[in-house]
Amino acid sequence: MPWPSITVITPVRNGLPYLREAIERVRAQQYGELEIVVVDDGSTDGSAEAARSLGCRVLETSGVGPAAARNVGIRATNSELVLFLDADDLPGPNALATSVEALLRTPEAGFAQGWIQNFTAAPDGAMHLLSKPYRFINLGSALWRRTVFQTVGLFDESLRLGEDQDFFMRCWEHDVPRVLVDCAMLYYRRHSGNMTHGLKGAEFGLMRVYRNRIERIHRGEYNPDVPRRVSWPEYLGESPDPAESDAAVGASFDGGTPRIDGLD
Repeated sequence: MPWPSITVITPVRNGLPYLREAIERVRAQQYGELEIVVVDDGSTDGSAEAARSLGCRVLETSGVGPAAARNVGIRATNSELVLFLDADDLPGPNALATSVEALLRTPEAGFAQGWIQNFTAAPDGAMHLLSKPYRFINLGSALWRRTVFQTVGLFDESLRLGEDQDFFMRCWEHDVPRVLVDCAMLYYRRHSGNMTHGLKGAEFGLMRVYRNRIERIHRGEYNPDVPRRVSWPEYLGESPDPAESDAAVGASFDGGTPRIDGLD
């Protein structure tokens, strides 16, 4: 059976210091049917030119935000599977192969979700892990079937923050099954330029996300009385304690047995 095609969609706005490493880490996985699409959202630092020099397909937008930039990438491609990778993050070393194998074994799953670990880069470039592996609503923690977007829709372009929780919430409302894989899927870089750096509470845009959910209930698009495969907190996952430091670092997960919610 031929392996399915994958598009890696990377929105970037002035991400030149990190972009090359992200792209090289993807290519190092040597997956055959792979296209890397960089959506340059109004960069002024040469990110688009750098992406082209690395052999990526580049689409250009003008400050539309991450959600809209990802939608541009989705609409412009037709691969069977989609991986979202922010320019300042890194994929796990076996993320593509492990996730594809899990999806091939579980065709009912809409996406394969692995572990996330936070990290920062030392001055010499070495990765310094800042958290234990965890699962949470980071879009880059999963490899997505394109059919999921046909089921739940694209990202809400009115959201500059919180679009990841909004999307996961709609997946849960539609009871989209996921297969959980025990591999390091995403290394999430912590630095002062993170969009969420220093934000608290309502600043994450969650009030708008939950208002959207209430509006879907009123429109009859979501019935909260119908049980889902798993609870929302379980589907959501849990982010690490902000106070967690390198003293609490655990081993990355690679290998293990994939499992699909409710179908073990």
